Amino acid sequence: MIKFTRDHEIDSFYVKAKYQKRQIGKMLLEKSLNWIKSKSVEKVIVNISTGNEEVFDFYSRYGFKPRLTQLKMDTNK
Repeated sequence: MIKFTRDHEIDSFYVKAKYQKRQIGKMLLEKSLNWIKSKSVEKVIVNISTGNEEVFDFYSRYGFKPRLTQLKMDTNK
């Protein structure tokens, strides 16, 4: 059985260091979330790269919670 969900994934979201602390990330995320919600999406998933855990606080302000740790292996080495 295949189950289709109404999930949306934000794979990459980054503001260059020289533009940080200017509310640009907040504005971009809020506009993105408003657009996503207008499409009747049930869940939004944000991928955060290892080493960038300091952004957890930013996303938690919008209701995001850690849910999954993904491990990856390159079999070519």
